[in-house]
Amino acid sequence: MCSSKKEPIVNNSIVNFTEKDIDGEHLILIEGKYPLEFEFRECLNELHLTLINTYLFSEVHIELSEYIWKYELITDKEKDLPVLKFVFNLSRLPFYEVRLINYERIISITFRDSFPRALFNKTIVIDPGHGAFSEYGYDCGAIGYTGLLESEVNLKIALKLKELLERRGAKVILTRDKESYPYTPLYEQRIRIINDSKGDLFVSIHQNFAPENRNIRGTEVYYCREEFENLALIMLTDFCKTTGIPQRRICYEERDIIKEIVRIPAIVFECAFMSNPEDEAFLCKDNNLEIIAYGIQNGIIKYFGND
Repeated sequence: MCSSKKEPIVNNSIVNFTEKDIDGEHLILIEGKYPLEFEFRECLNELHLTLINTYLFSEVHIELSEYIWKYELITDKEKDLPVLKFVFNLSRLPFYEVRLINYERIISITFRDSFPRALFNKTIVIDPGHGAFSEYGYDCGAIGYTGLLESEVNLKIALKLKELLERRGAKVILTRDKESYPYTPLYEQRIRIINDSKGDLFVSIHQNFAPENRNIRGTEVYYCREEFENLALIMLTDFCKTTGIPQRRICYEERDIIKEIVRIPAIVFECAFMSNPEDEAFLCKDNNLEIIAYGIQNGIIKYFGND
């Protein structure tokens, strides 16, 4: 858990709202003056978006439509903050994707009638990095300067990613599904789980740390066989396009877990740098971890769609 939370930005406002149809999809772009604090929630055929401490700029006009059922500005009495709420219709186009653009200033929501069938009957193996006990104690991975634990972040992302992939027809195997649990599989056990899975793809989820330079930020994807270079590049590109986190690099390196994998395309995903204040602040928000899961999912869809 984060020991501190970034205070909401005073007087944030929506400065642009765009709604349009593109190639059978419906796109909504919501742009804030500053990075947006937000929450998403599904309820029956509705998608609820709450923008915290946010007004609607006086010159921005929003028309109700078959996609936008309702929007209203209310006051959070407990925190004495303005809250802008939207209700979107999912019965018209039931599937949607969410992306963050321009350092969280823009929320992009794309509605469509179906998702690509690229994941149907695929087996995806996900390793939420760290989080095991051994004779050396508990492996929490990196620890951020706010007290954020890498193992907790990795697991939250993996659980959300599992949900997203299963909704799109994939079979998902996790190397662990608990945090701070004495029976979490150790490294050797995870290798056996992965190699016995007959999976179509393996993704190990991690966060980076560079104490020697806290200015370093962004996403890195590691691979250890030349034939997986294109996989790493696709995953990095779509991930950063979705999350707004800067691209850093793909890297050929025999990382511990992927060098042991046989017959399965395998990568290590270093989503962000916990040593960087901006990246760590991003990772502290559960809603952003959901966006990270969307980013990994989008890369997986793109990879299998290119088969």
